[in-house]
Amino acid sequence: MKFLHYTSAPWPDLTEPFGTFPHPNRACDPDRAGEVLRDTLAHMVAAEDVGFDWLGMGEEHMNAYGMVPNPTQLLAVVAARTRRASIAVLGNPLPLLNPVRVAEEYAMIDVLSDGRLVAGFPRGVPQNYSAYGISTDDSRDVLCEAIDLVLAAWERPEPFAWQGKHFSFPAVSIWPRPVQRRPEIVMSSKSAEGVRMAAKRRAVMAEIFVRDGAVLEHFETSRTIYLRQAAEDGWSPGLDRFAINVPCVIASSDAAARRLAAGALHYQHTCLTGSFEVQKQALANQYYQESAHLLGRRFDSVADRIAYGGLICGSPGTAVDQIRTLLRRHPVGVLGLQTHFGNLTPDHVHDSLVLFGARVRDDVLTWDAERTRQPHE
Repeated sequence: MKFLHYTSAPWPDLTEPFGTFPHPNRACDPDRAGEVLRDTLAHMVAAEDVGFDWLGMGEEHMNAYGMVPNPTQLLAVVAARTRRASIAVLGNPLPLLNPVRVAEEYAMIDVLSDGRLVAGFPRGVPQNYSAYGISTDDSRDVLCEAIDLVLAAWERPEPFAWQGKHFSFPAVSIWPRPVQRRPEIVMSSKSAEGVRMAAKRRAVMAEIFVRDGAVLEHFETSRTIYLRQAAEDGWSPGLDRFAINVPCVIASSDAAARRLAAGALHYQHTCLTGSFEVQKQALANQYYQESAHLLGRRFDSVADRIAYGGLICGSPGTAVDQIRTLLRRHPVGVLGLQTHFGNLTPDHVHDSLVLFGARVRDDVLTWDAERTRQPHE
């Protein structure tokens, strides 16, 4: 069982939603942005100190939900400041980028961290294609070829030519090479075709944004597809092939945690992820196809989210019980507890991290080890 600390480095100071995409950057004071990013880095280091196993960030463009247009930049700093935890780039959406450049930047993090890179290869979200003026057509096919190119760049010791459907390079030979011959790969659980692609590469299938209960139900549908594909390919995945990430607030009391979570989730829904919902839905309808229904406008209460497992929220003892319930329903080998979301303050994030390390982590790991020995619990 491994724990992921994940953040998008959200902008915490909006007083009202923009309602359009891209978000006008008049609201982004550069000095304040520096404070938010420095706090984000400090939380990453603190997360390792309290026992998180993966430290992760994603990529966002032109919106206040996340101020990390290139997670490899910040995670390179995290790699240099930490010693144990895996550095999880979750990740660079390859259809938007030069895959050779991604192979190079990922390899640098693996070298800098002495072999701790976890490489996320998402297709990317539709609004980021819009931000870069890139069509989503054939994006899954582009992703598939780009992953193969990155893997080849990591693994081949001599220069090689690449002539594919979407990419052409006369010679590829990256410096430095990664410490790991093939770092751990993480891919999305959103679409059936993407899940099959993940299973064929024995990648971790992850859901990073549990928006509501339907997302968790869809995750289980995707797990079935993954297991079926793996069986056809002749291998049996363990729980370490599956990961989910949920918001988390741990405080001195249940009431205090719920109060903080309610405010942060409301801010996230109104000012961040929900602030350009109509445009996002229009972009997503064809892109996600069979899973587009997951993106409908919905705001669940704290109590509802706790009930279906979409939020860990309470005192340390309550958090332990909620994590156990979540893992019984959705067994995974990597559990993300996103203590930094919405407009939570750095002190609130730090308190959650400290309480997790002191009074949650070991209890969950002990229980998880016992249930592993007793699979029919």
